[in-house]
Amino acid sequence: TLLAMVSERTAKRVMPMPGAVWVVENRKELRSRIRSIVDFRGKRSRWAMAAAALVLIVVALVGLTRAPERKLAAESVQKNGFLGEAKAIESVKHVDVDEEMVTEPHLSGEEVPMVAVSARVWKVVDGEPDELIAAPLTLVANRRTADFENVLEIPVPGHYRPPSLPKEIADRAIGGGVTKSAESSQPPWVSNDVGAVIPPFPSDWKQVKCGLQIQVAPTVATDGRIALHYRIVFSALLGYENIGEPVRVNRTRKWFGGEEEVLVSENRQLMPVFRSMVREDTVWVDEKAEIELKGLNKQDWKPDLPTDNDFAETLVSDLVSTLRVDLAAEVMPEEMSKAEVSQLEDQEVFLTANFIELDQPIPDPISFGGKTQEVSLEKPPVILSDPQFQVLIRALNQQQGVDLLSAPSLLLKNGSTGRVEVGREFVSPTEFDPPTESPITDGEVTGFRLAPATPSGFQSRNVGITLDARVQLFDDDSIGLEIHSKSVEFRDFLNYGAPIHQWGGNKLGFLLSENRVDMPVFDSRSMTTMMRIPGGGHVVMLGGLTLEDEVTIQERIPILGITTKNEKKKNRRFLYLFLTAQKLETQGSERPEDNGTDR
Repeated sequence: TLLAMVSERTAKRVMPMPGAVWVVENRKELRSRIRSIVDFRGKRSRWAMAAAALVLIVVALVGLTRAPERKLAAESVQKNGFLGEAKAIESVKHVDVDEEMVTEPHLSGEEVPMVAVSARVWKVVDGEPDELIAAPLTLVANRRTADFENVLEIPVPGHYRPPSLPKEIADRAIGGGVTKSAESSQPPWVSNDVGAVIPPFPSDWKQVKCGLQIQVAPTVATDGRIALHYRIVFSALLGYENIGEPVRVNRTRKWFGGEEEVLVSENRQLMPVFRSMVREDTVWVDEKAEIELKGLNKQDWKPDLPTDNDFAETLVSDLVSTLRVDLAAEVMPEEMSKAEVSQLEDQEVFLTANFIELDQPIPDPISFGGKTQEVSLEKPPVILSDPQFQVLIRALNQQQGVDLLSAPSLLLKNGSTGRVEVGREFVSPTEFDPPTESPITDGEVTGFRLAPATPSGFQSRNVGITLDARVQLFDDDSIGLEIHSKSVEFRDFLNYGAPIHQWGGNKLGFLLSENRVDMPVFDSRSMTTMMRIPGGGHVVMLGGLTLEDEVTIQERIPILGITTKNEKKKNRRFLYLFLTAQKLETQGSERPEDNGTDR
């Protein structure tokens, strides 16, 4: 309509080439067209041209901000449901294995041969592996089971106690309770004599593991092929769903009369929402089995978070659309036949464990052939002799980002179990008492005392490295090892509490207490396996689990101190365990050489 008001000549000069984006890409043309509009003679035409220029600018901005539409998968949110299906790609075929897993608690000497199993867990983007999430590696006896856990231990409440309102408004409050999706037999609120608005109180705590869990159990067929039974679970915290309904009260308007609703309590009752991708099957692993776990790329709901806690945002996973797990297994070349358990209890085994953390994973020994005698970072065997281990350690020392976390040792009698802990004792709360009120009588002054939530139960755990080991000698001088190693790191506290306010007649008054309910979150990396290795001080390489932390990177201008760049970068560290076992003679012998790294 506006363009129709101007002359045909000017309209031709104003109209851009097809597409508003062209106007933005060619700024000189846009300026020249606007200038031609301004120079146009005539009062009426001048106003019309200015309006037309404004239309052009608006259209250009709209064209600039438009982005290609992306279709997002809309999935309904159901608690404890599966995130998505998992499937094996065509190269993986299900097999039935006649032999059952060995259920005896300890090694008997019948479980031969030993099998090295590795898993490479990838985040898949656009159908291709994009980021290595974990690289577990283990040595396990035939028809035995090995477990990996790379998880976050997150505390979550089982339910909430209702909020507490001042007596003067409790009888006229409205709302409260929980949403229709959550059932509760509790009253929507209770009353107190202290004139305070006390938020819902979380209780009945439990620990939930989020992350990667892998279980593998190999069976070696008579023709040497390996059938691998696996169970892969990847779980994540999507966020928190607020199941509480706000509590309000009616009050009279000051100026215009009538009544209006005033918020008394948000009644935030945050319940976690988890999702899991699970796959379990038995497959042949002649070369490599590739397992895909398909998940949800986006959720169609907005997650909630605990109050004033930036750390909670880091726990909410941006779930990937697909995970790919590359499984590989190989029979170890070391000759290991069936053997009888040694009954000599006075024999001893000296264990040395080197926990090493790396910025990059060690190349997969199975992919490069575990039978090689050449030792380097490109060809590391799973079982190493002492000279081979020294070569590998020297190669690692030349790399950047290599840290020796700990090198504990154990001296165990044949058939006995031992534990070594390296770290610090961390005491944290496990339960809280809700806010309480108590009367105060001091002469002529009477009142009530309000105490916020206080810890009532505690736990003590080792934050660091824990190694549990059981050794068993056999009559062929081989050594049986049952290993459970665990590395725990404290991440941060999650605050599930909410502030307590004084009720100010018709609105919330001043803050009485922050009422914090801080529960700890831990990073846990653990591994369990059962195996036999040759005697004589051989070294076994295990591990490949990861720890992810977030680092803030800032770039500033010298002297002025102006920040020009502020971004967060995720670092992933790979943990490996090099375990050495050496038999000691009862008559006394030289102390075994320490084939660990420099301490």
